[in-house]
Amino acid sequence: MTIPSLPGTGRPPPADPGLQPERTCLAWSRTAFILVINALLLLRGAATGGHRLMLAGGVILLMQAGIMWLWGYGRLRLPDPHWTRPAGQSRWMMALTTATVLVVSLLAALAFLG
Repeated sequence: MTIPSLPGTGRPPPADPGLQPERTCLAWSRTAFILVINALLLLRGAATGGHRLMLAGGVILLMQAGIMWLWGYGRLRLPDPHWTRPAGQSRWMMALTTATVLVVSLLAALAFLG
């Protein structure tokens, strides 16, 4: 595989960060928004059904949504020049989000079955 170069110069093209950081921020923000919607549904179910487990799940999802929104905002607005591989830090956030969703799903299932 050859490295692309500018026509007639043989030099590589200038680095273009493009819109990737903005797309990443928007993706994290959209995911946080979906978590907020699910949290509000759980809180509504807790308010109408009196399930404390659903209330706990809604609160946990709201906290995770806030953390996720701050994560996306920070990645766009506060770039750290020492982050050579931001994907490594994103894996941590994805693991936290996955664990949160699993715990909340378990709480919701226990609330419906119990």
